[in-house]
Amino acid sequence: MASEYEQPIWAWIIINYADSGLQFFQADGTFYAEIRKGGAHGSNISAKWLPFDPPAIDPHDAGTAQLAELLAQLDPKVDTRGSFLQSFFDMVNGSIQNMPFPPSDYSGYANAIVGKPLALVNAGWSIEMSAPAIKPQNSFGNVTLDPQADIEAYTFPLKIGDLERSYDGVVGYFRTDGTSMRETDWSTLYTYFSYSSSTQNPSPKVKEITTEQFLPLHPYYLHPEKTSSLTQATASKYTVTSLIIDPYTPIHAYSPILPTKTLILPPWTIQKAFRKMHAFFHLGPSLVTQDLPSTRAAASATGTTVKLPVSGRKGAWTWLQPYAVDGDAGLSPQYAQIEVQEDLGEVKFETAPYTFLEGYLQLMGSLGKTD
Repeated sequence: MASEYEQPIWAWIIINYADSGLQFFQADGTFYAEIRKGGAHGSNISAKWLPFDPPAIDPHDAGTAQLAELLAQLDPKVDTRGSFLQSFFDMVNGSIQNMPFPPSDYSGYANAIVGKPLALVNAGWSIEMSAPAIKPQNSFGNVTLDPQADIEAYTFPLKIGDLERSYDGVVGYFRTDGTSMRETDWSTLYTYFSYSSSTQNPSPKVKEITTEQFLPLHPYYLHPEKTSSLTQATASKYTVTSLIIDPYTPIHAYSPILPTKTLILPPWTIQKAFRKMHAFFHLGPSLVTQDLPSTRAAASATGTTVKLPVSGRKGAWTWLQPYAVDGDAGLSPQYAQIEVQEDLGEVKFETAPYTFLEGYLQLMGSLGKTD
């Protein structure tokens, strides 16, 4: 459905085990939002873009709109029991245990310390005939009047992914709603990893992929001389799915009449996003011996540091400290980036008072030898 230079990815998911949450990123690696288990309603979702500043995005960006629709399904206002979020967690955990390890170069990216990312992509499936239907030549009667329509009336089931094949990267997928706009139908998530021993109340929105869920495809033929735009006509025949996949592992489609079809993401789509992603997780409350400045401007000044028990070279870690917006307590907080100074407990018994801090700890740059 995409050429070699088109972007098939519309979002990324990283499971954040430190916070029991799911972090969502845009296709280029820009952080979008995080949803965590726990809280009064069983789960809570962060404000968009926080703890970072909102980027300049196209208001008509289809990928961001699709990501917002997916997050709306996991919102505690919709998923009141948190069962869909828990089933989503179980699906991701089950798939990672069944998939091959990522390549060694992945260890050089900062997000490797948080969890393995999964890509959200759109893929279209169809069966196109290379030639029109052959007209019957018999003279015994009962000859069909429209052989092309008879051929296109056949239905061939298509299976996407396979649980028994560890070299397949399909985690799950959503189908489209069947309308002319072919928007994603978020009511059902199809996956091979739908059940877990830890799931007491599995979500009814998650269905295990069986023969009944295979995609029904009808063959078709487009006459090149009678079709004004072959690209648009071909795209209109696609059965579109929104898939959650392992970015490093090919995905496969199986049909009863054609060889197995393999799809894999172009390497540049992965590298571009991972270079931009910074690993971060919620931390606190943490007891520190030295308070931070009372304003965001003062905290952002050069030379401000916070001592935390983390190791690493200078500049590897950054503390994101929230500050209330002046004049309006209802607005989302603003975050100051503060350099972290290594404190492994060598200095003890500092003079009181001590301070509790709560914010985000971010790993900057690459884990490899070179950035």
